[in-house]
Amino acid sequence: MTTPAPAADPFARGALWSAGLDPVLVLGGTGVVGSALVRHLRRLHPNLPLAIGARTARRLEAVSTAVDCTEPFTVDVMVPGLLLPAHRGFSAVVAAVPDAGHHAQRHAQERGVPFVNLAGGVHTIAQELTVHLADPGSSTVVHASSWAAGMVSALTLRSAEHLQEITSVTLIAGIDPHDELGPANDEAVTAEIAGSHPLPLTASGGGWSWTRKRTRSRLNFETVSGDAASAREFSSVDVLVLGDALRPARTRFAIAVEDSSATLTGQDPSHDIVVLLRGRNRHGAPVVNRYDLIHPGGLGDLTGLGAALLVERLLSLDGGLPPDPGFHYADRLLHGSHVLRRLGEVGARFARSAYPVTTDPVRAEPASPA
Repeated sequence: MTTPAPAADPFARGALWSAGLDPVLVLGGTGVVGSALVRHLRRLHPNLPLAIGARTARRLEAVSTAVDCTEPFTVDVMVPGLLLPAHRGFSAVVAAVPDAGHHAQRHAQERGVPFVNLAGGVHTIAQELTVHLADPGSSTVVHASSWAAGMVSALTLRSAEHLQEITSVTLIAGIDPHDELGPANDEAVTAEIAGSHPLPLTASGGGWSWTRKRTRSRLNFETVSGDAASAREFSSVDVLVLGDALRPARTRFAIAVEDSSATLTGQDPSHDIVVLLRGRNRHGAPVVNRYDLIHPGGLGDLTGLGAALLVERLLSLDGGLPPDPGFHYADRLLHGSHVLRRLGEVGARFARSAYPVTTDPVRAEPASPA
């Protein structure tokens, strides 16, 4: 492969570079998140070759046609080699479907190309790390199941720079029941949490702990629309990342099933997220800073955008140097300023408001014993 001549503008350089790359393979590219990732990559980098892998040929053809994808592949992530042609090379592999057998990760590592897992969770990290450590220098492995593929925590870390001291961090994601990825009701999300993440994970003092079921609490808070709502604590990878980066602050993540701000105004569902940082500002005064993230495209589209920014980062399409081979969390690879820029391009808003220190914007309410 011939390296293009350098360009003065980093994004122009990324455009030139993308034209000479092998395709980016998106496994699960016909799903809600996978198809959103493909759309964002095509919008951001029209010259970047794309390949879509899926099990259903009919949906595969439809998505490939919609985004002008020239290489659709029928794949099975439960089979070693994924049913892909042995000779076909890719510049990166992104799994937007569960990689339970870790065949997609091994496929990428064996070929020395970056791998991004969007469909994991706290419960899969040890397995992914084990596979990675079998050949740790072969490729860059990114665990990207943090909320919105790491964008929310990246923005939180950027916002935390405005405080001298942080004592608590709370992230609350509002899932609209009408969203493509949203559950039909609060009972549905409760069942899903119980099945995949049975106990909430919290961070405090630089360490982590699982909240015992009988002491699990609900968080009462104010939505971005100003309504009173309740959220359930959730075991998110964001707690691992922020709990380490912002230690010794207490860190927690919760999910609320509520109509989004866009739904309440008669529009298609948005995805609304509340970020709360309590601590002291640079003058030493106690403060609670609240940030509201509102994305008009919904949760799936937001996650697809986050994944697209990771691909940009891994392939130097953002004008920076790629990360070294190793095991990475998505949140620590993304730059908050770049995330804000890309969010603004799609009409998303990340706004700050300050509460008086005497006001606690989140109140914990103990749940009844199970």
